[in-house]
Amino acid sequence: MKTKKILAKKFLNNRTLKTCLILFILISTTPLIAQNWMQLGGDIPGQEPDEKCGASVSTSQDGLTVAISSPFSVDSNSYWAGSVRVFRYNGTDWTLKGNPLTGTTTDRGFGIEVCLSADGNRIAICASGGAQGEDAEVKIYEFNGSDWEQLGNSLFWNSITLYEGSVKLSSSGDALALGDIGNSTNGNDSGQVRIYTLTGNSWQQRGSAINGLEDDIAGDVLDLSDDANTIATNFGKAIQVYTWNGSDWTPKGNLFNTYDYDDVTLGMNGNMVVVSGAGINGNGGAQVFMWNGSSWIMQGALIEGPLGSGIGFSAALSNNNQVLALGGPGANSGLGEARTYMYNGTDWAQVGNTIAGETSLEYCGYSVSLNGAGNIITVGSPTYLYGNYGLPERARIFRNDEVLGIELPEDFIFESYPNPTRGSFIIKLGKTYPEVSITVYNKLGEIISEKQYHFTNSITQEITGAAGVYIVRVSTGIEGSKILRIIKQ
Repeated sequence: MKTKKILAKKFLNNRTLKTCLILFILISTTPLIAQNWMQLGGDIPGQEPDEKCGASVSTSQDGLTVAISSPFSVDSNSYWAGSVRVFRYNGTDWTLKGNPLTGTTTDRGFGIEVCLSADGNRIAICASGGAQGEDAEVKIYEFNGSDWEQLGNSLFWNSITLYEGSVKLSSSGDALALGDIGNSTNGNDSGQVRIYTLTGNSWQQRGSAINGLEDDIAGDVLDLSDDANTIATNFGKAIQVYTWNGSDWTPKGNLFNTYDYDDVTLGMNGNMVVVSGAGINGNGGAQVFMWNGSSWIMQGALIEGPLGSGIGFSAALSNNNQVLALGGPGANSGLGEARTYMYNGTDWAQVGNTIAGETSLEYCGYSVSLNGAGNIITVGSPTYLYGNYGLPERARIFRNDEVLGIELPEDFIFESYPNPTRGSFIIKLGKTYPEVSITVYNKLGEIISEKQYHFTNSITQEITGAAGVYIVRVSTGIEGSKILRIIKQ
């Protein structure tokens, strides 16, 4: 589950952008045919005009829980107080999970950024300092089975403009990274990033703060690996990755001197970095880098959007680093769009159709978020204009199971036996792979088990469920995946 932060200030300050269920796959090792992204359930619309529903979105690991923010919503007499709603898919549509979470202070934009834990039972919500120049804050909530309650203390930071914020939860929801962009420890607007872990019922800082230099606005964009041991953030127009060495944060490789970025996205294990931006080469795009053990190397060519699309304003990555979603809210004169790409072993190729806005200035793709497998995407469309003018504000969720069967190179030859099985079976990979993950799904598309292996050529897998047909996804890191159909007697 990789959910991604959205640069809310670029929209909320009215700046112009720069020019469910897994299908029951009755196949063995044959490639899946091309499929389009199909909407899962209905639209999730805003509740009132001009609340900017979909400014930030987040998706759980299984893709069946989503968080949708409306940072301009009004609560009682609090103008632009903001609110966040969490939904769960019931098989046909999206239903509220607990009560909406609401801000209570005018001009704070509660929900300017949201981030769910992998299981969808914890959420971090960011609010700015507002026009009054108060401390900006992040609150973390946990679902208690019926409603949301705050988990631990609030965390405070310094904002620069009215509506901005950067926060990222770890997969477990026990750690988070916070961008304190208005911090001036090393000069005006130098910025700072802090990482916190939950100890008892209190959020405690982990290691030293990561400080920028004057005008760097460090923490403006950031991302955290799922295990919270790797973080990426900006220093001015450069991107730096840090890793936890057991006692503090140390640089992992050199700075990226990138194109004009809008977003940075880390892979699940911190060994992939995606730097994307609406202004890259004038049309938007993304660069993808992999860690080879000593340095960052570019994986595939620069991903470029169509003329004027602004693709890369938002981005999200699947757990296995093979599926990349990019949003371009300025595409087609503000209709906006989202595109999804898969890595084929040598380059990134679009998979499925382009998800496009349907109304002028809808700004579809302003926010995007993928589930862990990369086959479910949440797309936010908060619209561009103040005053709304009747434009739809919404989030939509789509799925495309083509990404579950990314074809591996021809030399990837393996066999599985026995099949049918009474419970356990063996997968022979044909050669040793440094990283292999096995995910087992039942016929309802629910994940039965997930496990990662390292430097192996043979895996013994157990299916603990009832008799029936199961889908087993074998992924070998950046090289791709294969789908197996296993029958348990």
